[in-house]
Amino acid sequence: MQQRTAIFSICSNNYVPQAEVFFDSARCHHPEADLYLGLADESTGKQDYPPDIRVLPADQLGIPDFRSVAFGYDIMEFNTAIKPYVMLKLFQLGYTQVLYFDPDILIFRRLDSIFEALAAGASFVLTPHLCSPPGTGALRSEVDVMRTGIYNLGFLASSRQPETEPVLRWWARKLRHECINDQTGGIFVDQKFMDLVPGFTDHTRVLRDTTMNVAYWNLAQRRLDTQDRAWTVDGRPLGFFHFSGFDATKPGRLSNHVACGQVSGALQSLLSFYADRILAKGSRSAPPYAYGTFKSGTPIPKLVRQMFREKHLTWSGDPFSTYEAFLRLPSPNAAHGRSGEIVTHLMDYVFHHSDGLRFRFDLRNRVHVSAFTRWFAEYAPTVGIAEPLWRAA
Repeated sequence: MQQRTAIFSICSNNYVPQAEVFFDSARCHHPEADLYLGLADESTGKQDYPPDIRVLPADQLGIPDFRSVAFGYDIMEFNTAIKPYVMLKLFQLGYTQVLYFDPDILIFRRLDSIFEALAAGASFVLTPHLCSPPGTGALRSEVDVMRTGIYNLGFLASSRQPETEPVLRWWARKLRHECINDQTGGIFVDQKFMDLVPGFTDHTRVLRDTTMNVAYWNLAQRRLDTQDRAWTVDGRPLGFFHFSGFDATKPGRLSNHVACGQVSGALQSLLSFYADRILAKGSRSAPPYAYGTFKSGTPIPKLVRQMFREKHLTWSGDPFSTYEAFLRLPSPNAAHGRSGEIVTHLMDYVFHHSDGLRFRFDLRNRVHVSAFTRWFAEYAPTVGIAEPLWRAA
């Protein structure tokens, strides 16, 4: 069977320049692949996309109850939640091999070992965060990795096999409402779920190639060298590097995810090389994130998205248009304050999610209601809750 290959990344409009740098590297080393951008945003005329990159906006991926899914997640969660839907769409378009890379990755050579695994029948190819025990000096411990996932989902390759689609559809179902960062609850966006996949399948391949998916979490275990801007890892050419948390304006720092000192040597030259490519794209103004505000223009805070997921997944209508008014309605669980103060639905949600608040205030007591509403007026700005969201209508 002739292989048709798609390579894709996902970002919102604000991250398109970084994605372009990734696509430049993918195009250079795998010109046979078609390149796609899963757009976790709306496509508008105010944003330029590379002409040879095919854009798949999230609202065209067939995600059930799409508006509620987009409303329930912040921008990072939403970017990760659409991943299986893009993969399913590409298989539906007739591709036999689909590879995903985060947009903060750079490919440095052909990734033949990945394609060899797919050609040999692998349904999925995963790269573990760690290929050996981290030991002392590692930026992430074993427990850190177990909390966020054994495999790093900044990369995932898949081929058309009988076991592939059922796993992708299971993953898509989970990510509709559970793609959240709740490490204490055992979930880290899309990533932790994939820990289960080698147990679900007969043909998942775990690629323990230390030249692949090199990043801050495994650098202490891998020897990075360079000569004339040709980087090697453990004596072999670097495959791809994952610049997770890297800020191109601060090329002396590896990642904002870890507290580490200045870098030097081969790593410094690599970071500078990548920063130059990011900065060469220039600064561009992107349209605001399409799913970042209510229809009124009021920003949607993370707390409101959490409330929606926990209490109103069966919401009727478009929450971007109608949920704001609901937040401001009086809660039936509280009395009015002494001066007529109202506890709204949003305020009530905050109250019932805090043991300290429930111990401190009794919302059946008018004096306590007045005190609680004063407390909330001071608290709301500290967590990004604009006044229009909590003042009673």
